[in-house]
Amino acid sequence: MLLRTLITGALVLTSPNWLLASTDFMPLQEVKAGMTGVGITVFEGSRREEFTVQILGILKNINGPQRSLILARLAGGPLAETGVIQGMSGSPVYIDNRLVGAVSHALGQFTQEPIAGITPIADMIEAVSQTNLRPPSRQVNLTLPITNESFLGAFKQSLLQNNSSGSGLGNVIGRGVSQESANRLAALLRPIDTPLVFSGFTDDSLQFLSDSFSSDSISPVLGVGIVQDEQDRKGATPLRAGDPIAISLISGDLFVAGTGTTTLVDGNRVYAFGHRFQNLGPTDFRMHRAEVQVVLPSLLSSTRIAVVGEPIGVFQQDQPTAIAGTLGMDARVIPVTVSLTAPHSSVEQRVMKFDLAHDQLMTPLLAYISVLSTLTAYGREIGTATYSLSGSTTIADQNDVLIDNIYTGPSSAINAATSVAGPLAMLLNNDYEEAIIEELSLAITAVEEAKIETIERVWLDQVRLYRGQVVDLNITTRNYRGGETLRTLPITIPTNSPTNLSLLVSGGPQFTLWEQQEIRPPVQPRNMSHLIRLLNNARQNNRIYVRLFGDDYGAVVQGEHFTSLPPSMLNIYRSDRSSGTTTPLTKATFYETDTLSEHAIEGLHLLHLEIATQ
Repeated sequence: MLLRTLITGALVLTSPNWLLASTDFMPLQEVKAGMTGVGITVFEGSRREEFTVQILGILKNINGPQRSLILARLAGGPLAETGVIQGMSGSPVYIDNRLVGAVSHALGQFTQEPIAGITPIADMIEAVSQTNLRPPSRQVNLTLPITNESFLGAFKQSLLQNNSSGSGLGNVIGRGVSQESANRLAALLRPIDTPLVFSGFTDDSLQFLSDSFSSDSISPVLGVGIVQDEQDRKGATPLRAGDPIAISLISGDLFVAGTGTTTLVDGNRVYAFGHRFQNLGPTDFRMHRAEVQVVLPSLLSSTRIAVVGEPIGVFQQDQPTAIAGTLGMDARVIPVTVSLTAPHSSVEQRVMKFDLAHDQLMTPLLAYISVLSTLTAYGREIGTATYSLSGSTTIADQNDVLIDNIYTGPSSAINAATSVAGPLAMLLNNDYEEAIIEELSLAITAVEEAKIETIERVWLDQVRLYRGQVVDLNITTRNYRGGETLRTLPITIPTNSPTNLSLLVSGGPQFTLWEQQEIRPPVQPRNMSHLIRLLNNARQNNRIYVRLFGDDYGAVVQGEHFTSLPPSMLNIYRSDRSSGTTTPLTKATFYETDTLSEHAIEGLHLLHLEIATQ
């Protein structure tokens, strides 16, 4: 069909100049209360069906300034029994064979009255034509050391901020309805929930993931992803307005996708939903065909259950009034391989492969829930368990970020998931350059026992100490069942040490906490390479760290620590404090070593040493 351009003054004012479509549009100014039209959607399978639409009025400014909704009553198919259905977001509405917009809003929950809000098509096209980058305020801000609390807290804040922006009521004005009714309807109307199809997740993980999304935009449902085979693809009809469509975040052995309806197909350009998915702005998410299995009626909110097929394109925009993308393209994803070895399990080793969407906000959260679900499916979320992790995150044109640690105790699965997702969040949200994650590989060994050692005693064989002397450091640890282990480490008293030294012996987490509180300010990376080095040098749980330190002067310069500085250099660095890149130090490290353990190490001991001058 030849493309036709609608050239009306009203549409030109609200739409980009390049607006072309194979379907004529009806500008909002022509829509009047009392008009009737038809909508197109799928209630079952892949067969498109019509439903009738009666225009009740216009609610201006309801989606923000100069953003309106068309209020309409729907009828036909199962709508009398179900009300507006979750999953029919994006269903196109036509009056006089001209496209008006997409069904996008409903009157909240606990109502079966099929009253809907329709997003005008001009608002959909105009919104997704934007090319602005996501504001930095929506980034996930983390600092080292990363804890489960700091990771989840940062994401909750970012997601809340992200989903609250670009929404909210303006000065709502009714056209065709009374002002009182307009105000009441504005308070009740909200975007239709997007059914989020999960596959391969445990119930607890599913609940966590659904809770992580905007509470008023997502409805979790169990489903199946990638069911279409090669033969089906060859015989598939072109995507049409009214067809089910899906946007995926994870695909493979684990699967997460939001489903809705196609509003408009203009060549290879696709518009859908009529409202946001997660309001992410520019995106790079896979686009999929879908097929409706069944509609589940509910007084709370009826839901359309769909199965998701093979990818057919990329969704590149997620805006308040629509999602949009391009057919025939392939999204950038992160291939993930997780190998889980569990000697106690009936299957000693399982290998899971899946792709994560590449997105600065969503990827770390998706990695977190994927690792957590893998562990809780075949291990324990709460209770005695130990997970040993090894692997790497491959980054384009950078060194790998290495994964090598052990987690044990009642929150071992949660902490293990954080250790994988936290560095991803810092990499993808850094302020220096774009991080292209090429691959994530992870090997996990799980045992159903606590592998913890607590440092009990620390002492030196020698009482009188001299500079340059090698002395044995004795460390006694005790495991959770009471078994005792003695380790002896030779340490050297530095020749440049002061007469008073402190000896610190600690596990990794306690060492990091003490270090930041007592000696060093938090190190701020100065570039991508420095960030990767800091991540790779983070303290591990299964090592005993030993440090000799004392009073001395130094400085942190551009994220690097310098100790025992000569007065001339110290004065130079002090003069540079105004730049914000230099922080003075009053403690210096004179000697440091560590030793590996098969267990997680807990505890911290501090000894004060006197060094003889002769």
